[in-house]
Amino acid sequence: MSGNEFHLLSDLINRTESLTYGDEAVKDSLNKETEMFIRNVFPNSEYKKTLSAIRFYPISFGGTTVPLNAKHKNWESGKSQFLNLLNTMKKELEWFRVDTLPSISTNERIEVVEEPLPNKVFIVHGHDDSMKLDVARTIEKIGLEAVILHEQDNLGLTVIEKFENNAINCNFAVVLLSPDDKGYPKNLDLDNAKFRARQNVVLELGYFLGRLGRSKVLPLVKNYPTDSLEIPSDLAGIVYTPYDASGAWKMNLVRSLKLAGYNLDANDLFI
Repeated sequence: MSGNEFHLLSDLINRTESLTYGDEAVKDSLNKETEMFIRNVFPNSEYKKTLSAIRFYPISFGGTTVPLNAKHKNWESGKSQFLNLLNTMKKELEWFRVDTLPSISTNERIEVVEEPLPNKVFIVHGHDDSMKLDVARTIEKIGLEAVILHEQDNLGLTVIEKFENNAINCNFAVVLLSPDDKGYPKNLDLDNAKFRARQNVVLELGYFLGRLGRSKVLPLVKNYPTDSLEIPSDLAGIVYTPYDASGAWKMNLVRSLKLAGYNLDANDLFI
């Protein structure tokens, strides 16, 4: 491999950043070139599948008219997802394929410029509305945007499409494990029932752990200690933060966000 691949990918990123709403010819060209790049450089990866799932326009049903603002919002979301994909591929080239990097002389000074993280934090929640609102307002108080799925525009998407559309723009997730359901093994009786989080909460917790890694996911547990709320067995050993009445969880949240790269001031909690 040569450094040419690195330059080609950088060019795709620059052209995507300059993409304007409704420029179909440029969008289609970028899509085709990216698909060709993936086929030749990352033939056994999931990148092609990710690319095919990106949509620049909302889905309409039964001939319904989609509002212009919804079209614009979906276009920007599609563009953001496209850039995320390209930057992920670029990062893989930088980290794991040294031979693709452009050559530099020993006299050149390399300046690493880190891209700023989005200020969005995804909140995964069950049926505990007071807990959800408390966490959301805390996130907003420290200058970040709390993303709650049902508050986002549908844009004609299915639930899973809407979830993916919003989750991909967040680099941190707070997962609220509240005692909303009860369950017990089928070989036992009702006396063995334990509180559980909603199934969607457990599913989305796994999604974010896989996509972001454990350092960028904060599981927040109500009814601590954990013996009063059943934790999925595959997640045993993960450190959970108790949602305590004293509010100590807020400092744990701030600490985790700062470690994940977010720029914020803990003093804002007390303003």
